[in-house]
Amino acid sequence: MGKTALRRRCERILSGLDLPEPFDIDELCQRLGEQRGRPIHLVPIELPPGGACGMWASTAHFDAIFYQANTSPLHQAHIQAHEIGHMICDHSAIPVDGAGAALLLPGLDPALVRHMMERTDYTGREEREAEVLASLLLERTSSWTPRRANRPPDVKSITHRLMRSLGHGGQANQ
Repeated sequence: MGKTALRRRCERILSGLDLPEPFDIDELCQRLGEQRGRPIHLVPIELPPGGACGMWASTAHFDAIFYQANTSPLHQAHIQAHEIGHMICDHSAIPVDGAGAALLLPGLDPALVRHMMERTDYTGREEREAEVLASLLLERTSSWTPRRANRPPDVKSITHRLMRSLGHGGQANQ
């Protein structure tokens, strides 16, 4: 699937979601959990550098999104949105045995984990789809986008005054 077709598909998927207004990731998880018939838990976890920064674990009774605790809030939101993307696209999770679950998620009963998705790259179709969905979701719900950057309305006048005060006679590359 090409980039344009992928973006259109993801936009169609997002248009069918009941996004909270104003946007709140916890509220979105609550709504999605009700639709899926089991709650979705967001769980911060310290993950080792160079590996996955997010995982989706599916159990018989709940879904858990594990995300890197040691990163910026914006990055955490993107990781959460990426893993939600996997869920809403109904991607196939990778079966994980008890030993694998115990290594990845110490403290979580391995018998609970049915399937898990872990991302370390974006080469697969499902990973690209989840990544585009995450970006579109955050773009739709963010108060800042490049098109609405916080910039004074009369930037040329301000630039002119600044350059003049610095002794450049008001000449600036604009």
